[in-house]
Amino acid sequence: MKTNIRIIALAHHLINNPNGLTIKQLFFFLTTRGIVTKRKLFYKDIATMKSMGLLIRFEGNKIILTNKNLPNFWE
Repeated sequence: MKTNIRIIALAHHLINNPNGLTIKQLFFFLTTRGIVTKRKLFYKDIATMKSMGLLIRFEGNKIILTNKNLPNFWE
């Protein structure tokens, strides 16, 4: 299974920020790394991350990754 570079970047960035990040901060992170995305794709990536077993929680305007252990195929 080929994992999308945007999804990997988002997951690692969320792991490194345990208090969560806003959508604006995640977009800024992706664009400064040269990864281009659209808001529609971004929400699709979040849904894909959830279906891959990552526990993502929305708290207020922040997105928080609750499980810190990535599945084997992420490494």
